[in-house]
Amino acid sequence: MILSAPEVLVHALKPWAEFYSHSKVAPTVVTFLHVGALILAGGFALSTDRDTFRMVRASDAVRAQHLDDRSGVHAWVVGGLVVSAISGVLLFAADIETFFGSWVFWSKMALIVALLINGYVMMRTERGLHGTPAQAPGWIALRRSAVVSIVLWFTISLAGIILVNM
Repeated sequence: MILSAPEVLVHALKPWAEFYSHSKVAPTVVTFLHVGALILAGGFALSTDRDTFRMVRASDAVRAQHLDDRSGVHAWVVGGLVVSAISGVLLFAADIETFFGSWVFWSKMALIVALLINGYVMMRTERGLHGTPAQAPGWIALRRSAVVSIVLWFTISLAGIILVNM
């Protein structure tokens, strides 16, 4: 079953949709902000997740530094996700009738929620890891969350590409 966008929402967003569709600058800026923010957030996240895998054989000092580095990365990842969300809303509003009824769009939104939940789990896990051995259950959980993070980032990217091409 394909969902139809509520008429009141279509009408409310019509000025933006018309402006967006008749502009060359607006789609360029909004799409750049959306993709650029994802590259920023995803790049920091993927790089940090990769480093998490290397902590298996690391010393206590290196693991402590890694946890500090992870904490510093959160602001970049969250900032990128905020810009991506705002630009995503603008993209959605520019063609609500297409996106509202798209199972790919709603699947992408569900994947983003899963990414946010996984990020929250990672942050909670990190808080309890200072001074624990690399084989501690928390490190295993953090590595597992890093794998989930990588899979989600790539799956969200794939969903975005599918969405643009449908």
